[in-house]
Amino acid sequence: MTLPGLFTVAPVAGNPQAHTFTLAAGRTAGTYTVSYTATVNAGAVNGTLNNAVTGAPCAGVCVTNHVPGVVSVAKTMTGESNLPANQIAEPGETLTYTNPSAVAASFDLRDTLGANLSYVDSTPVRTNGDTQVSNWVGLPVAPGVTTVTVRARVTASNAGPSAANGAVLRDSHDTGVDCTGAGLAPMTCSASAGATCPATLSASGLISQGGLAIPAFPAGSQLILTMQCKVLATGMVP
Repeated sequence: MTLPGLFTVAPVAGNPQAHTFTLAAGRTAGTYTVSYTATVNAGAVNGTLNNAVTGAPCAGVCVTNHVPGVVSVAKTMTGESNLPANQIAEPGETLTYTNPSAVAASFDLRDTLGANLSYVDSTPVRTNGDTQVSNWVGLPVAPGVTTVTVRARVTASNAGPSAANGAVLRDSHDTGVDCTGAGLAPMTCSASAGATCPATLSASGLISQGGLAIPAFPAGSQLILTMQCKVLATGMVP
């Protein structure tokens, strides 16, 4: 509080949110300014925060209202390189994603990969996690979009006893995860024990209904596909 010594501050009995400011005895009549600070509780994420001054006729703005920032994870596709636009991720296509502008101090994020995916690395580096679940704690959010990029590996193996030539590999990813947008590293494939990588490698093909066909997949062989995805996180102020 500014002007210490001029006012005595005390909480109101039965109402911990209210305080009284009492001008010291002997002060002459006039105008005195009180400035004070309040801390927003960590759980204040919905609704409206307000502050009111009472006890005398109001001579100006005596009630203030503030909306706390809200952080959400989402994305909207706003452009595609293949025309006419059809809102479908097609092999080799470049997609553009846009999120609303936002302001927030920091937030925590969790990304969960599908059953056939395993974590490789990420930018920024995750705080903790395992092969499928990644956690980031205290990510900053400036006005705009904060992008978290995750690289995942798809593993397919044939334990036999017969070959599975022509088998189709498909996978899916959670809402809010972009594995087909522009700027992502191309998918790679390594094969062992006689397996053959799909003729065309793309994340869009892997997550499509048709999937990726494996030309040769003998018993005991394995394929490892590695791809890069983005987790798009946006903080929004209503």
